[in-house]
Amino acid sequence: MTANLQDLWEREHSSQTGFTTMHTTKPSQVVPAFADFLVQSGYTPAETRIIDIGCGKGRNSIYLAERGFRVTGTDFSERALADARVRGAAVSQLLEFEFVDLTKEWPYPNNHFDALIDSNVSIFIPDIQRQFTIAEAFRVLKQGGCYLFYGIAASQTVTPGVTSAASTREPVISSVTVPADMVPEKHYTEDELKSAYDMFQIASMGTIRASDRMNGKDVENTMWVAVFRKPL
Repeated sequence: MTANLQDLWEREHSSQTGFTTMHTTKPSQVVPAFADFLVQSGYTPAETRIIDIGCGKGRNSIYLAERGFRVTGTDFSERALADARVRGAAVSQLLEFEFVDLTKEWPYPNNHFDALIDSNVSIFIPDIQRQFTIAEAFRVLKQGGCYLFYGIAASQTVTPGVTSAASTREPVISSVTVPADMVPEKHYTEDELKSAYDMFQIASMGTIRASDRMNGKDVENTMWVAVFRKPL
C-alpha cells in the first residue's frame, strides 16, 4: 500500500474519529461463531494457528487467544500494533503482533496457518492489490485451511440521508464506514465474491444485517459472512 494510505490509517488509529467499534475490546460479531466452527470441525485450539489480517488494535486476535488459539495479528499501523500488544499482554504466550503490508509478499512460509480472519480488511484494498492479498492468503493457508470473510455487501447501506454507491467492477471511493477521503473500498455482489475467491471452496456463504455507529451516524449494512476452504 502507498505511504499516503498508511499515513491515513496511522492518523485514524490515533484520533479514532472515523469509526468507533473497530477499537472496542469486543470481537467482530462473526468471530465467536467462527471459533466455534473451527472447534466443531475438529481443530484443537492449542494446535491451531490463526492469522488475523489487518488486526488493528487486536480485538479479534485477543479474543481468539483467550479461547486458546495460537494467533498472529498483522497490521501496517505501528500505532495500532503498539496498542494491540498492550491489550494482549495477558495472553501474550499465544499471541504475536507483526507489521505486515498485505499488498506485498507476506513473511510466512507456504501452508503455515490453519485459519485466517478477514474482518472488513481486504475490502479496503484497491482492486489489483486486493487480488494479490487473496492469493497470499491462499498461499499461507494449509490445505483444508479456513478463510473467514466478513465484509459489506454491494448497495446495502441504509443510513438515512447517506448513499453508498454500488460497486460492480470498480472500487467505491467513499462510504459511511470510514472517513470519506480515506481508502478505496469494495462492496461485493454475490457473483463477484465467488469470482474473487474462486481458488477456494465455499464452506458457507450468506448475509447478515449489522448495525454500527460511525462518523457520528447510526449505520446499518448488509454484510457478507463466508467461510472459504483451501482445497485438500
